[in-house]
Amino acid sequence: MTSVLITGASRGIGRAIATELAARGHRVVATARRPEDLDDLPVDRRLRLDVTDQKSVDEALRDSGEIDVLVSNAGATIRAPLENVPVSEVEALFQLNT
Repeated sequence: MTSVLITGASRGIGRAIATELAARGHRVVATARRPEDLDDLPVDRRLRLDVTDQKSVDEALRDSGEIDVLVSNAGATIRAPLENVPVSEVEALFQLNT
């Protein structure tokens, strides 16, 4: 059985991947900034993880056990003309998405 850690599993593609992999018998560790959003997922572990916070990353890795596969799915977008977006928001988005 493969152990898979999925970031951004609270909704969308990450949630669908977590559900499908768990149904196929994999050990799934689902993560999200708000772990309560994962309560109804049929997965092995549900952990808090903010990929922009190193302490959060370290804690999630410690608590997840051995992992074979990482699905790096956490991300966000900004929907606005670039000239209207503060540089600090662009930097935060870059940190989250990369």
